[in-house]
Amino acid sequence: MTSPPELTDTNHEKSDQSSMHRLPSPEPGFPVRIIWHNIYAESDFSCFQRESTDPTEQVLVKFGEAVKTGVFDEIVSVAASRHLLCVTVICTKLWDEIKHGVFLV
Repeated sequence: MTSPPELTDTNHEKSDQSSMHRLPSPEPGFPVRIIWHNIYAESDFSCFQRESTDPTEQVLVKFGEAVKTGVFDEIVSVAASRHLLCVTVICTKLWDEIKHGVFLV
């Protein structure tokens, strides 16, 4: 049995494993846009957007903390990049019930 090929970073001459798993922080003056989509039609919370100047890693940690509060019934999908966190959720609660949980991120 052969072992899988090693990961290489073709964008840099020197590469170390720790830098390959780290998400880059947003550039100064270019924040991370956070978009929440709720696909539960009966809630008055359907879409919410905000921006954060926190590093991408910190935005993801805050997202995890918001999820742990139980504010959402289900996480359908998460897409994250250097400048965007887009989350699709199922949330049966109304906006007034969850707005403080969403602002954690």
